[in-house]
Amino acid sequence: YVLGKFMNLQQNSFLSLTELAKTIKEFQSLDFKVSSISDANKLFLRIIKGFHVFPLEWKKGILYRARKHTNTPLFKNTKELIYPINPSKCGRFNNVGQSIFYGTMNRDTAMVELQLNKDDEITLLESIRINLDSTPLFMEVGVKELIISQNHQPNFTKLNNRRMKKLLNTEEKKIKYEMINNFLIDEITKVVSDNEVYKYKATISIGQFYLSN
Repeated sequence: YVLGKFMNLQQNSFLSLTELAKTIKEFQSLDFKVSSISDANKLFLRIIKGFHVFPLEWKKGILYRARKHTNTPLFKNTKELIYPINPSKCGRFNNVGQSIFYGTMNRDTAMVELQLNKDDEITLLESIRINLDSTPLFMEVGVKELIISQNHQPNFTKLNNRRMKKLLNTEEKKIKYEMINNFLIDEITKVVSDNEVYKYKATISIGQFYLSN
């Protein structure tokens, strides 16, 4: 997943290992039938404070969005595939009435997100940059795994490894980094059914943090 802005944080989590594990468990135990995005925000800010990520420049490549056809005709215009304008329900990162474009740089991820069944029909949107004078910065969720598998810029992986080795210079920092990284992956990639969209409050909280900083 790509979030449209980037927050440059300074160090590893400020919480102790015990406090971090407890706060992550508390976040994941929230019952979003009754808990609010604000409830999630309070816990998430404790978890993420000090977590270090690096920006990547989207200089080239494609972002993918996929849509499944359920008793509807095939799309005829790209406007039907872009992010919803003034959406009536919340999504993985957007609240009601909030328009956010989110996609993936991996074609397969876009299709996996739809939880496809045999013979399902889909349309895949490929998005490229139009304004070549403006280079967006983005953060990929699942930072470590994607950095290992994709080298978006020359020498980026090498530079990242050097930076991370300097930042994560104790065993405790390494463990906390893994805990937060896995927490982000678990939350962002969580499968949510159509009748449980209230669970998106968790990822809306995460998205709001990165998009507002």
